[in-house]
Amino acid sequence: MSSTLRDVAKKAGVSIVTASRVINGKETVKPAFRKKVFDAAKALNYTPNLLARGLAKNNLKIISMHTGELENPYFGSLASNIAKEFSRNGYDLIICDSLGKTAELNRSLATSGSILVSIGNQEVLRKISESHPVVGIGCLINESMKMPNIDLDFSESYTELYERAVYSDKDRIAFLSPVLREYPHLSENKFIHVYSAMRKKGRDPAGNRVFADVDSLISFINVSPSSINCVFCENDVLAGKLYGRLVKKGFRIPEDVIVVGCDGTMILEGMWSVMIDTGKIAVKAVELFNGYVHDGACNGTHIIKTEPVYK
Repeated sequence: MSSTLRDVAKKAGVSIVTASRVINGKETVKPAFRKKVFDAAKALNYTPNLLARGLAKNNLKIISMHTGELENPYFGSLASNIAKEFSRNGYDLIICDSLGKTAELNRSLATSGSILVSIGNQEVLRKISESHPVVGIGCLINESMKMPNIDLDFSESYTELYERAVYSDKDRIAFLSPVLREYPHLSENKFIHVYSAMRKKGRDPAGNRVFADVDSLISFINVSPSSINCVFCENDVLAGKLYGRLVKKGFRIPEDVIVVGCDGTMILEGMWSVMIDTGKIAVKAVELFNGYVHDGACNGTHIIKTEPVYK
């Protein structure tokens, strides 16, 4: 049977109130009593019930987080770095695989706040942000929402990548993105910068060269091998899959075809990519959360720049 706070107080020869103050880090207890309580807790292998303590105060130091699939290296890296940063600030992070579970966790455990990644549903964002502090990362927000949002600036990265591709005589561009194929408006944050650079050089921004999967792109190349020599991919995972298929068909990367990924998590030899610093995002997310909680600073978009990478 596990020890209780009452057991610790009895062994230390102090009241439960004194033992509770020591365990909760109160500085008002005399050093001699603090030592007795800590010695007793160690001897009894006592572990405080953080859940009960938090519920009693209606303030668990728990942050809920909703993000994309953790199998994706970018989201996995982002979640890991955010968990580390919040841990340094005394919080635990719980990752939820749906917005419904995020909302339920917030209600049932009285969480301290939420981190929401790449959410476009403004009604959902509004409901969650009205209940407690929320920091968004790549979310679609408006000025009326009571939440700060971290956004990524891809403009310089994609402009430089395109211009370098053209300089390398690789100007027959295609895009590999299931998101872009189904939801063209989502290109505004990323590939629109490639489109803009193409227009400045009098090139067709995309035409019909937007592919939802590697198979369809490879099929197109089989019919017209010289029609594409540079592919901008949604992420490094897709870029890596395309890289493998192209090499298997005898193409050299980047001599024959430039393959451009995004996120910088899995860059193969010869690939290009866009580096997203998830550590920097995590630091900013915790900074914004603390500002929200302590100072009431709770809105605005905060930009983090990406960088082009050439392997």
